[in-house]
Amino acid sequence: AHVRDAAALTAALGAARPDILVHCAALTPDEARERAGHTAEIFDVNVGGTANAVEAAAKAGVKRVVAFSSGSAYGRSLDDVAVLDEATTDCRPTLLYAISKLAAEKTALRLGALHGLSVVTPRLSAAWGPWEYRTSMRQTLSPGYQIIEAVIAGEVPVVPPGTQMPLVFSEDAATMISRLALSRLEGPVNIGSAEMVDLGALAEEAVAVARARGVSVAGGDRAVTIYTPNRPAMALERLAGAIGDWPITARADALARCFDWHSGLAAPRPF
Repeated sequence: AHVRDAAALTAALGAARPDILVHCAALTPDEARERAGHTAEIFDVNVGGTANAVEAAAKAGVKRVVAFSSGSAYGRSLDDVAVLDEATTDCRPTLLYAISKLAAEKTALRLGALHGLSVVTPRLSAAWGPWEYRTSMRQTLSPGYQIIEAVIAGEVPVVPPGTQMPLVFSEDAATMISRLALSRLEGPVNIGSAEMVDLGALAEEAVAVARARGVSVAGGDRAVTIYTPNRPAMALERLAGAIGDWPITARADALARCFDWHSGLAAPRPF
């Protein structure tokens, strides 16, 4: 069911009767799409769709909702702080996507309070790895995706010198989220990394892995688009308090998984 179709969502959840609903449908527009006049659609999906999902969950007797927010909700604070903390860092979004995700987060929490639902709103940031792919709804892919895509095409990915991001591998993020869904934590919580990754080094490692796999990386350079460069690391103490420790995939293994994903050699492992 489409998230904009409240009746269909209610019917689907009523038939399935799940214990937990994980809602992560969203439009992720870039600045060009903002200018193109899709504002109503962005908010209809990201905010209205969240309202529909939480209200449908309430009608179906669901007790726990994981309603995805985004690290982008911090907005201008991404440029002003060393570490993003849910309790102390102000949310000052400027882009329509970020504004809509913060509004969706607050909407989900309000509806949860009204209907007696346990609602947690993970602020996912800088994820890369398997399960990511191009769609008409997502204009800018993660730097990790772009790097692997360039290397598989035989091109050298070029990243602005000194660019760092707190990348979290998608399979590690999935583990965090699955455990979070089973926890009792409510409200906003960071899902990301407390460690910064140098993207230039990641690109060099990706080229080395590709060549070891027999890929000829000798073509032209391909610039990697960085949507929000140099975003700060995330405080993860609130998350750790709810779910304990989680596995962190080694970089070499993460790159191998990405090559397998892009090459269609293996499906992502369940979490």
